Amino acid sequence: MESSKKVALVTGASSGIGRAAALALAREGYAVLLTARRAERLAGAVEEIRRSGGAAEFVACDLAGPGAAALLARDVDSRFGRLDLLVNNAGWGYCSPLARVPEEVVRMMIELNLVAPILLTKECLPALRRSRGTIINIASGSGLLPSPWYAVYGATKAALVSLSDSLRIEERDNGVRVVSICPGPVWSEFFQASGGAPVHADRLGIKIQTADEIGRIIVRHARRPGRTVATTGAVRLGGFLSRFAPRLFDLIALQWARKVRPEVEQPFLHR
Repeated sequence: MESSKKVALVTGASSGIGRAAALALAREGYAVLLTARRAERLAGAVEEIRRSGGAAEFVACDLAGPGAAALLARDVDSRFGRLDLLVNNAGWGYCSPLARVPEEVVRMMIELNLVAPILLTKECLPALRRSRGTIINIASGSGLLPSPWYAVYGATKAALVSLSDSLRIEERDNGVRVVSICPGPVWSEFFQASGGAPVHADRLGIKIQTADEIGRIIVRHARRPGRTVATTGAVRLGGFLSRFAPRLFDLIALQWARKVRPEVEQPFLHR
């Protein structure tokens, strides 16, 4: 049976931006299917949504696993009969000079940050075309700007922005809208534990956003989809300088990189 509510699928929804987005979308009136690997965290988020009168379900899965995207798309259809919004948020990163990043880490980041959203988007497109729905890809300021010590992570996010730009044109005549959200540093339990980007940003006086702030931005672009959305002035300014004053930007980036050079390699979950 088709849901009477609009339906959103949110990946990486057990914590951080994904969880905040799921709660915000439920308040907006969406029925939300949350997915991530940690079932107990997902269950807690679903319970919070339901206590507030919202509609939510969850499915625990590893999106990097073989066949996961097709299974998840079928699960959405069997539970709700429609899909109006796909939020590709799940991701993983590693703070290290490239020379010391293990090969398995490179492959894991590419698989989860890029291959998984590509395949999930592909599997969800038929439903999104029927609803003339929206895809929101959670990329990163690292996808718009050079990201020393996060080079592989930044490369996957740049590819996600590029994917969004291409799909926006491909799917326009099908009524599917595609948005890239590119946050700057965002506080999360994983970043705090790892000494990741927000810790570095805090040292330099750069604004750090909260997951709830990004959740509200996601809702705003679910209502009125934009294009590529840099969520902070620092990311917007960096993008402008890297395009129109590249040598100046390189000097600024070099100074930043020297100040925050990691003492040890650290994994972190994206959001």
